[in-house]
Amino acid sequence: MHSRLRFVLALILASLVLAVSARAQTPTYVLTFGGSGAGNGQLAYPLNVAVSPAGEVFVSDAGNSRVQRFDANGAYLSQWGSEGIGPGQFLNPNGIAFAPSGDVYVTDQSRVQQFTTSGAFVRTWGTQGSANGQFRIATGIAVDADGFVYVCDRLNQRLQKFAGDGTWLATFGGPGTTVGPLSCDLGFALSPAGTLLLTDAVTLDVVEVGRDGAFVRRWRDGLTLPYGIAVGPDGELFVTDKATDRASMFTPLGSPLASWGGYGTSNTQFQSIGGIAAGPEGSLYVLDPSVGKVRKYHYTPYATPAATETWGAVKARYR
Repeated sequence: MHSRLRFVLALILASLVLAVSARAQTPTYVLTFGGSGAGNGQLAYPLNVAVSPAGEVFVSDAGNSRVQRFDANGAYLSQWGSEGIGPGQFLNPNGIAFAPSGDVYVTDQSRVQQFTTSGAFVRTWGTQGSANGQFRIATGIAVDADGFVYVCDRLNQRLQKFAGDGTWLATFGGPGTTVGPLSCDLGFALSPAGTLLLTDAVTLDVVEVGRDGAFVRRWRDGLTLPYGIAVGPDGELFVTDKATDRASMFTPLGSPLASWGGYGTSNTQFQSIGGIAAGPEGSLYVLDPSVGKVRKYHYTPYATPAATETWGAVKARYR
């Protein structure tokens, strides 16, 4: 009887191992688009990438002072922007996020600009400085389901919250605060649970805070220099590592699932890994800025393991 129990327990353990292995598969390469240059669809040191609710891919083409829009398979659709400080112009476009209405927000040095999906200028806000509503390098940006806009204010080491029209609402973090300095790097994302995730350029951690600014946690399991960050629809986390040119996939709680990349020129390697974005149906886009490329991968969405029988129930069945 004891041998039968041991056999059943072994089967359960084996099924759990297989389930974890299935969830931990390395994303598969799909295609590459872009390439260095200034023509339509070409990129010059792109800083960030984002996927719209419609599944289109938007890239902040910093070296060309513009934003470019592609379909899910990298076909060029449109662009807007030119070098300058006027409405609709850019000095160094960085973070991209989408309003519930479909409008596009783009950070650029000490301001945020808002556009329609087609690139028509709507409004801008922010100036250089440290007062509420000012920025010393605005980097990552995120928008929640209620339309509130959250912006990483890197050199002021804080996050700022705005209404969709740019009205300042709150400031989170900073030297001397309970949360402490938040030196947001490139990575900034909103989780399905409604928390904010950022990569900290000083502590080299992934930091999670609530939308009210309350500290949740910080971690860096297996990461050396976390840079870009993205969250999939099922809560899976993706982080690029600038020191190793690798991308990693984590559970919603930060447990490692898979890692891929490294320095090189193959389709699964990077010469200078950058921003990352997750799209629908397991699509994933990773920037390789120094060569102006975007690599698309496909991943198996994370699924919370189904509840299994308790040890007590198994034992009771074979008493």
